[in-house]
Parts: sequence; structure tokens; C-alpha cells
Amino acid sequence: MTSLSLVSFFCAHVLGDFYFQSEKLAQKKAQSFNYTMLHIAIYSAVMIVVGVALMILGYHLSWLVWVLILVSHGLIDSLKWFLTNRPYVKPKFDKWLYLGDQLLHLLLISIGNAYVTGSLSLDKELAVDVLFLSKCLLLSLVIFKPANLTFKLVFEKYQYEVKERSLETQPEIKLATTVAGAGAAIGNLERLIMAIFLLLNQYGAIGLILTAKSITRYNKIATSPAFSEYYLIGTLYSLLATLLPYLVIFQPIVTNG
Repeated sequence: MTSLSLVSFFCAHVLGDFYFQSEKLAQKKAQSFNYTMLHIAIYSAVMIVVGVALMILGYHLSWLVWVLILVSHGLIDSLKWFLTNRPYVKPKFDKWLYLGDQLLHLLLISIGNAYVTGSLSLDKELAVDVLFLSKCLLLSLVIFKPANLTFKLVFEKYQYEVKERSLETQPEIKLATTVAGAGAAIGNLERLIMAIFLLLNQYGAIGLILTAKSITRYNKIATSPAFSEYYLIGTLYSLLATLLPYLVIFQPIVTNG
């Protein structure tokens, strides 16, 4: 991923689909199509702002880019809303609708970017700096809210099992033993530090993060098999949710042909 336009469009997508969509709006989208249209309008505004910024920097964007990215986003979100509100679509399929929705958006943005012509009119060194900073921004956006939401949707059933098994084995212990939101905050900090170490090429230091995290949870890991399994899932996911975006954004596959 070496194109500034592609990185910028991905940043706009993450901002519009996650950071400018509150949890309240996401819930109302499932109840009324009007709120889905509101989200589409907000997303389009973010994408247009980024597109205008690219044109100011010297990119010449074909109108096909706007048609493909904006219209396709509206169609995909409308289709998702329609399927979500069908009685034959069970709640257990929500995570697959979410993953399919995101994959389609990213695929179509990539195709739309192929229509972008022209190049940055800045000098080469400044263009490289802007691209690197854009990649850092994209990485930081991906590893926070999107990573948390994806984990919650994909691994929800394991979290439920931990709660149920904890009640069976230790009913006298209240489940609310941690601060609300602490888990997400810990995960965010963990992934941020991992990303910084990856950017500094300090791969071995990532092990220190995992070790420190394990020490603080040692008692629960030793006494609760259910928690230890869930903890391992969360830790491995956090590592994967940082490593994969880093590799895709900063280490494009080069083929000799």
C-alpha cells in the first residue's frame, strides 16, 4: 500500500464508518432506515473532504471515483439494513454481515483508487513524509475502535461462556469486578505500544508487553480456566489486530516478475 490516495481513502472510510458513527446512531440504524441514510450522508461528507484535500495536493480524481465509492457505500449499507431487518436472518449472522460489509467497502475503495490519475505536485521528500504520516494515522485508526468492535462481534459467544461458567463455579463472586471500559482501554494501549515497537523495528520488545499483561492477571489465569482461555483469545487477537494492519500498510508484498 504505497499510494497516498489509497491510504487517505482508507482513513476516510475508518473515520466515517467508525469514529463519526456513535454507538447511539449505530443502534438507531437497525431500527430506522432514516438513520442509515444519515450515516451515509456523514460518511459521504468525510470522503468528500478527503477527496478535496487530495485534489488540493495535486491529485486529479475522476468522477468515477466518487460514483463508485459513495454510491456503492450507500448501496451496501442499504442492503445490510434490509438483510438485518429480515426475520429469516438470525442475530448470529450479524458478525458475518459486518465482516462482509467491511470487506466490500475496502475492495470497492481499492478499485475506485485505481481510477485516480495524476501524482502529487509536492517535492519528493515532502510527499514521502506525508505518505508515512498518513500510514501512521491509518494504522492508529484501525487498531482502536474498529479492532474493539470487531472483537466484540466475532468473539461475543466466548465472552458469554466465561460469564456463565464463572457463575457456576464461583457464584459468590460478583461479575462486576472490573471497571467498565477498562478492558477496551487496556487493549487500545496494548495495540498502540505494539504498533510503536513495530514502527521502531523493536519486535522483541512486544514480548515484554505480553509478559507484563500476564503478570497482572496471573491469579485469575491460574484459578479460572474459563478466564485463561478468554484471556488468551483476547491477547492473540490484539497481537493479530496490530500485526496484520501493520504488514498491509507498511510492508507491501513485492513480486519479481
